[in-house]
Amino acid sequence: MGVCWYLMRGKVYEIFRDGRRVERTGIHRSPAALGRGTRDGLDPRKSRGYVVTLFTSRSSSMHTAAIRSFIALYPDAGARGHMAAYIAALAERLPAVKWEKESQIHITLKFLGDQEAATLNAIARELDVALRGSGIVEEMLDHVGAFPNARRPRIIWTGFATPPQRILALQRAVEDVCAAHGIMRDDKRFTPHFTIGRVKDSRDAGDLENELRLVRFMSTSVTSQAVRVMESTLTPRGAIHKERASINLQPGE
Repeated sequence: MGVCWYLMRGKVYEIFRDGRRVERTGIHRSPAALGRGTRDGLDPRKSRGYVVTLFTSRSSSMHTAAIRSFIALYPDAGARGHMAAYIAALAERLPAVKWEKESQIHITLKFLGDQEAATLNAIARELDVALRGSGIVEEMLDHVGAFPNARRPRIIWTGFATPPQRILALQRAVEDVCAAHGIMRDDKRFTPHFTIGRVKDSRDAGDLENELRLVRFMSTSVTSQAVRVMESTLTPRGAIHKERASINLQPGE
């Protein structure tokens, strides 16, 4: 039995400790249902990038609760407040968009999905060894945009005209550590950005291209002092984020 199931591009894979990845077909219940008896009836082929760790013993009757988690960079207070003011200005013109809470603005380096506590603890320890004291992030926040584009937006973001090499290097280090624990590498290019808004229906964003021209984003410096391993609990009012571990990037600390 593999150590986890992984959903990617509509396919279901079983991952083994030796690194083998085997595609599984004919599965009509989610990995969560297979591993913990929950989310029964969902079609995993409609999900993407969802990871859930399973027990290696078929005889185990008790299952450790999985923790929805991600690894991120959070901005300093000044940059966070600057982005919050920009969000408030956009929100007056586009109230139907789901705007990010100021306290939750971050750059996601890696979404981990559902993981056991032991796996998260091991990842945090290895990130600490690899990254502690390696240098903080100091960049110029100078760009706004949308994914996939401003005409049909799903994500509205602030970021960088040129992807910062320091952040790219941190993301690669995070990917390496997570891959060593059986978490598959992301197959799409990493674009560092702070998500500030989410759009369910592109009509909610109106003419976003024009709005982003009218509500101008003024460049500002942004600093991140730590790489953080975060827990994310989904609630009817939105996700609640809780820090699980923090790796200080400040040299000499």
